[in-house]
Amino acid sequence: MDWFISFVMLVWYWLNGNKWKYTWLMSFFINILWTYYAITIKQYGLIPSSVLLGAVAIRNHFKWTRDN
Repeated sequence: MDWFISFVMLVWYWLNGNKWKYTWLMSFFINILWTYYAITIKQYGLIPSSVLLGAVAIRNHFKWTRDN
């Protein structure tokens, strides 16, 4: 599972660099996967970072849509 999430995250970084307009939505998908994975392997310390990265994704979405 961690390999899959890492691959999806790599694709997300690529699309984010191209300012693809749905990267914020993809970020939510990745954060849900990371949260599920953290609960599965009982590494609860990963959950706060997932929530904070989700907040950054929302910020980026509003910033990019406002700039366009």
